[in-house]
Amino acid sequence: MRDQAIDRSASIPAPSAHSHFSPADLFQWLAVIVGMALRLRQYLHARPLWLDEAMLANNILARPFSSLLKPLGSDQTAPVPFLWIEKLAAHLFGTGELALRLVPFVGGMLLLPLLVPLLRRLLPAREVALALWITALSPMLIYYANELKPYGLDVLWSIGLALLSLRLMDDPARRSRWATLLLAGLVAAVALSPAPFVLAGVGLALLSSPAVRAAPPARRWLPAMCLSWGALFGVTYLVVYRAAANSTYMQRFWIPYFLSPTLPHLPAKIYNAVATSSEAFFTAEGGPWRMWASCLLLIPIVLGGVKLWRRGDVARLLLLI
Repeated sequence: MRDQAIDRSASIPAPSAHSHFSPADLFQWLAVIVGMALRLRQYLHARPLWLDEAMLANNILARPFSSLLKPLGSDQTAPVPFLWIEKLAAHLFGTGELALRLVPFVGGMLLLPLLVPLLRRLLPAREVALALWITALSPMLIYYANELKPYGLDVLWSIGLALLSLRLMDDPARRSRWATLLLAGLVAAVALSPAPFVLAGVGLALLSSPAVRAAPPARRWLPAMCLSWGALFGVTYLVVYRAAANSTYMQRFWIPYFLSPTLPHLPAKIYNAVATSSEAFFTAEGGPWRMWASCLLLIPIVLGGVKLWRRGDVARLLLLI
C-alpha cells in the first residue's frame, strides 16, 4: 500500500534537477533579485508611520507581552505571535520606522526565494518565471513588505504550508510528514488572520490527491487536522478577533465590502472587490484604465486554472490558489 501511494503521487511533479543554468533559471532568479531590491529600497525609504500603523504601534509599545493577549485598543487587531515578535523587535532594535517594520520586511524578502521551489513544483519553467515577475513587481506585496501589519507574513505562511503539503503528497504513508503539517497548521491557526481560508485550501488539496486518499494514515490524520485546526482557530477568534469583529466602527467601515446575499448591491460589491483587489495587486492606483488593465491580466490566470482543472491537477490548482 505504501508503494502504491508513492506511485500515485507521481502526478505531483518533483523538483527537476538542473544540470546547467538555463535561460529560464536566469529569468526566474532575476525576478527574485529585482523584487528583493524593490522591497529593500522601499524599506530604507523609511516613510513615517501612517495612522493605522501608529495605532497598532501604540498598542505594541505600551503593553507588556501578556497584555497583547487581550483585545487591542483603537479598533486594532492582529495575530498574537505577530504582536509578540514586533514587541521583541522593538526591545532589541528600538521604536523607529525601520525597527517596527523589520519583521514584515524580512517576511517580504524571504517570500520570493521561498516561492521558487513551490512554483517549480507546480508550473512549467516559463510560467514559473512569469509568476515570479508578477510577485516581484506587485505593488501590494511590495507595500505590505514595508507596513506594520501582518498581511505580508500571511503570504509567507501560505507558501510554507503549500510546500509542506506537497512534501506530504510525495509520500503520504510517512506519519512524520503528517505530524509536521499538523503542527505547522496549528501554529498557522494562531499566527494567520485568514487561517480558515488557507487551511481549508490545504485540506481540500489533500483530499483531492488520490495518493493521499489511498494512504492508510489519511483516515486518522485528515480528520485530526480538520478538528484541531478548526478548534484552535475558534479559540483564537474568541480571544483575539471577536472584539474587533463586533466593533461598530469596524463593521461600519467594512460593510461596503461584505459580500452577503442579504445586503443590497451584491453584484456591484463583487465587481468592486475583484477590480480593486486586482488593481492593487497588479498595477496600483492611478485611474480607471489601471483597474480595467488589471482585470484583463486575470484572464490568462483564469485560463491557466481551467487548464489545470481539465488535466485533473486539482491538488496543484488548489495550492496555487
